[in-house]
Amino acid sequence: MMVRAGAIAAGAVPIAVPLTGRRTAEVILLSAGVAAELLFALGVLLARDAFDRLHFSAAAGVVGPIPICAAVVVGAGLSATGVKALLIAGVLLVMNPILTHATARAARTRRFGEVRARRSEQVERS
Repeated sequence: MMVRAGAIAAGAVPIAVPLTGRRTAEVILLSAGVAAELLFALGVLLARDAFDRLHFSAAAGVVGPIPICAAVVVGAGLSATGVKALLIAGVLLVMNPILTHATARAARTRRFGEVRARRSEQVERS
C-alpha cells in the first residue's frame, strides 16, 4: 500500500511535533494576528455607519498582517516563502492607507455631495 507524503495511514498514530522556542513564537504570532483580524471583523459588523466600519477595516489591513507575516518568516525563514510574506505585508502596509483614504473621500462625497467640510461641522485647524 502506498501512502503519499504527509498522509497518515489507517490505524497509525500521528507523531507529535516537538514544541521548540521557534515553533512557540510562530504559534503565538499567528494566534495574535488571527485574534486581531477576528476582533476587527467583529468591529466592522457592530459599527454604526460606514465611517466607523472604515476605521475597523483600515486597522485590520495594518495590525493583523504584521504578526501573521512575522509568523511566516519565523517558520520559513528568509526563503522564498518568507520573502513573499514580507512583500505582501509591505504592499498591504503601503496600499491600505491609500485605499482607506480614497474610500472615505468617496463615502463623504456620496453622503454630503462634496469632500470639504460644511459650515455646520466643527473642524480642527492646525
